[in-house]
Amino acid sequence: MTKDASYYRARNHLLDHRKKLLYEPLGLDREEEKEYEKKYYQQGVIPKEHESIFNEQLTKLLPSTANKPLSFFELSRHDTYFNLYPEKIAGTPFYTTSLYFPVQVRGTKEEVIRTIERTIGPAKIPSSLSVLEAEAVALALELFLLDL
Repeated sequence: MTKDASYYRARNHLLDHRKKLLYEPLGLDREEEKEYEKKYYQQGVIPKEHESIFNEQLTKLLPSTANKPLSFFELSRHDTYFNLYPEKIAGTPFYTTSLYFPVQVRGTKEEVIRTIERTIGPAKIPSSLSVLEAEAVALALELFLLDL
């Protein structure tokens, strides 16, 4: 299955559909579990136990989905952008049991610098700004934001 614009458009449609189904009442014993599933679908994560059914539905939906370029709205939903461009993730994504942050990225300072250099190129990073100066500017901005 090629992962082109129609694939991601169909994937977004199915994730929205699965998320809407979770808003139907399921009984109090499943409410907390349902909240986790909603957050996972919102982040574009398909739980392992649903992957085969999801892929079947996706295969059926693909032929009827347009293959025009994705809009900004489509790119910014369900982790589509980072699925298209995994090289822009500065670290390793991992899944948590956190309700509000089900997908997190763990990385080092070196990985962040390497990702920025790979993305925009080392020539575009101002050489006059040392790492210490950049950290000082970041701290000053953080203090300014705390005063707001």
